[in-house]
Amino acid sequence: MKLSQAQKALEFLKSNPNQKFTARFIADKLIATYPQDYIEKRNNIKFENNESAFKQ
Repeated sequence: MKLSQAQKALEFLKSNPNQKFTARFIADKLIATYPQDYIEKRNNIKFENNESAFKQ
């Protein structure tokens, strides 16, 4: 079963209790941990670059 983005974030936070993270840091970790899940979004032509794809 493929996890939703919210589920991935929750799993990350559960595995790092009592720590604070920025949203950007969590996003970077999710992309690094689940790169296959983000390839389609990264390749979407409406985004100018990777940064704009993941800020959205």
